[in-house]
Formats: sequence, structure tokens, C-alpha cells
Amino acid sequence: HIKGHYSELGYFYSLSSLKSEFTSLLQDKGMINTKKYDYLPPSLIQKLIQEISKSSKTQLLKGKNNSAFYSLKKIENRINSEAAKNSSIDLKAYNERLREEDFKVLIKNIPMDYLTSFHKGTHWLTNLGFLKIKNEIENSKIVGYFSIPKVSEKIKATKTLLSDIFQQSMDLRSGVFDKNREVFYYSKFIKDRISILITDPVEKEKNINILAKELNIDRTHILKS
Repeated sequence: HIKGHYSELGYFYSLSSLKSEFTSLLQDKGMINTKKYDYLPPSLIQKLIQEISKSSKTQLLKGKNNSAFYSLKKIENRINSEAAKNSSIDLKAYNERLREEDFKVLIKNIPMDYLTSFHKGTHWLTNLGFLKIKNEIENSKIVGYFSIPKVSEKIKATKTLLSDIFQQSMDLRSGVFDKNREVFYYSKFIKDRISILITDPVEKEKNINILAKELNIDRTHILKS
């Protein structure tokens, strides 16, 4: 008369109450950890989750250990919330928790409200981060150089992601990278430094080497300038 599960220990669990409990977990926490329900048959849990997914039209993603189910909608909301406040977001935690095929589903459905198309691995650049990088590039033209490590730390975006965007945004003929390809010096900056240091013909060779070492660039770049 009442659908549910009657355990060997003499406890009865109604399907309606279990379904209500699972639904609340998905709405509040965005996930169901089935390990906490090891007193129920796996087939029953699977059936309940399928019913909830179908009736509420909620797409669920499965964890790597097959014991956790995550609400795709809840993850999308969290990504949007995080992306609206940060320069970049890292989806590494989801990559570690979800099965490979389910993580691909997440990437396919990743909300682009606050994200750009720039990404490196699990790191995605946000619209806010892109604006900050553009501002830093404009400021670097005044300062004379663009330091990837410093800007990366300042705006909280990975160096590899920042390097890709900088190289796509800049005409690299306007200057030269240092040997580590982490600092880009504009030609005008190098010429200004040359005019200050290399004034005495006797000290010319010495000063060229000093400047090359200081900027960590090949001395041929200085000679060309």
C-alpha cells in the first residue's frame, strides 16, 4: 500500500520521503552523496535519482567514484557567481570530481555570461580579467615594459593564460621579450636606456653588457637599437 524500502533491520523508508530528501539536497547543496545512504539498495537510489532528474528536468553529472551526483544547473550558477567577481576561474576541482565524460558535458554547457573564450587547461579568463589585462597593456606602453609575472600576481590570472592574450593583443615587432619570455620591453624603452648608459665610447662595450644583463636580453637587441 505504501511504496518504499523495508530493511533487514526492520526500518521502513518511504519513496516519497526519500525523493523529497534527495530533491532538497540537489536544490540546497547541488549534490547527492549516495555513500551516506549505504543502507539502501543501489538500484533503488539509482531509480530515485533518475525519477528526480526526469520529473524536475534537472541534468545531473556523475562523480568519478559513481557515488556522487551533481546538479549541472547549480554548478553553472556557481561558475557565474565566481566569474562575476574574479579575473579568472579554475575548473580543476570539477575536473577532479567528475568523470571525464561528465566534465566534457560541463565544458560544453559552461555559462559564458561573464567568461571570455580564452582558456588554458582548466583556467578560464573572465570579462573582468580581460578588461584588466587591456588596462595593464596600455599602462605598460607608458612604463616601457610588460611584466607577465607581476601582472599575473596583480590581477590573479595564470602566467600562461596572460602570455597567450598579450601575444595575441600586441604587435611583437614593437619590442622584444627577455630570455625567459616573461618581460616584454618596448623598443622606445630600450633606446631610452641606451641613450642614458651608452654615452662614453670607452665604456660603451661595458655598458652594453650591463644593460643586457639587467634586462636579461641578448646584447644583439641592444646593438640593433
